[in-house]
Amino acid sequence: HQICQSPVYHLTARLARCREKRHHLNKISSNVGSGNKQLSDFVMPYDQFVRSFALRKHRLSWFLGAGASASGGIPTAWEMSWEFKAQIYASMRKIPAAEIRDISHPTVRDRIQEFISDSKDLPKPNEPDEYARLFAAAYPSASDRRDFLDRHIGVGKPSTGHIILALMMRDGIARVVWTTNFDVLIEDAFT
Repeated sequence: HQICQSPVYHLTARLARCREKRHHLNKISSNVGSGNKQLSDFVMPYDQFVRSFALRKHRLSWFLGAGASASGGIPTAWEMSWEFKAQIYASMRKIPAAEIRDISHPTVRDRIQEFISDSKDLPKPNEPDEYARLFAAAYPSASDRRDFLDRHIGVGKPSTGHIILALMMRDGIARVVWTTNFDVLIEDAFT
């Protein structure tokens, strides 16, 4: 009985549960990838989520992705990639940026993408490093890239979702939040 109370036992048991969960997630992932399952198969109805959350709230982690930043007014990496493409296109073709201002227009996008795709030095669409390579091509200096991000992140404001999550954290309902985002909107929501 005393062994079961030791921190090492609990850590070992936790690691075993983590391995089981990882195996389960890998299995789910392979099922989704093979076409056997759809993402919607893993989405639970709202009422079921509410009941489950009430029981598990202290064991859940929250993950914030690009949608959280976008809801706060910060462009996504996809949107920034198009901005990089437009800047590269305008500077290399020596045309005024105003000529391609509306990069949401399909004709303008097609023209820009054709130019980018024809360049041997620029990434093809959907390459894994497309965003990073376009960013480096548009802004070769690391300090310029930082300034670019600061300018875009600086306009962001915490959304209603950020504020609610901050309140949940303050009240101990949400204990862990993970993010891949560059911004500090969740931290700003605390102020």
